[in-house]
Amino acid sequence: MIKPTVIFILVITIAGHIYRKTNYKLYPKYEASKGYHTFLLAASTGLILFLCAYIFVTVIAQYCFAQSMGAWFSSQLSVLSPSVGQSFETVNLISVLFFTFLFSWFIPRVKYAIAKKRQENPILNSWKRAARKDLTPEFTYLAFNSWEYGLPIAFTLSNDKVYIGYISEIGIDSNDIHLLPILSGYRCDEKKDLIYLIDYKPVIEHILNEECDATGEDVEKKSKMGVYKKFAIAIPHREVVHANLHDTSYKKHFDRHRYDRKETKPSDVKFNLNDL
Repeated sequence: MIKPTVIFILVITIAGHIYRKTNYKLYPKYEASKGYHTFLLAASTGLILFLCAYIFVTVIAQYCFAQSMGAWFSSQLSVLSPSVGQSFETVNLISVLFFTFLFSWFIPRVKYAIAKKRQENPILNSWKRAARKDLTPEFTYLAFNSWEYGLPIAFTLSNDKVYIGYISEIGIDSNDIHLLPILSGYRCDEKKDLIYLIDYKPVIEHILNEECDATGEDVEKKSKMGVYKKFAIAIPHREVVHANLHDTSYKKHFDRHRYDRKETKPSDVKFNLNDL
């Protein structure tokens, strides 16, 4: 027979786990935790929920309808476990644990509904705040900047290969960044300049034209995104040397003002924050 204390710890831990997994504010930190930290977060949250449920049951127990419900609940428990149903302390404890579970499911949804009235996407905003800290994988905040400015990201890998595109998937429990590439290239050995190799847009269009010619479909009606997804790249976080937003239209300006091409001299560079 399992000891009541074990059941109690198990119940409040599960309740704390449910609360933190469904609370849009606490979810990023909880998912980033590991080992005993995860257990302590879940257990401490469950204990707080248990105390709230205890106070709630104590208050409503003063009313007649609650006493009637308690008597009915006790009679139902007596059917399977007479000794349990006849113990008022056990029945009350089970009632408190039931409300602990109910609160762990109900409260996060109420908080989310209230937050949704105040802001457009509370879950996305919560993730964005967490990305500023060490609660999410590397480059997560850069992904938010990419989505905000509509710019692709250039990932330079440890083998000097460069992929430029938009992140389609990134998660707390994922070791990879899934990228929809629009350009690819490499860093040259001498100066580490970015050399473009493949432009995916004409490649995609060529593939679409060939497929539509073979099937007789209309090119305009066929989705380019479906073809782009076939070229999605999974990049391990450990292989990324650095990453940055990359606007191809600005590359010519950087190429024009380079010290090694004698168009700009270090002595000519004057910079202060007031110029921004």
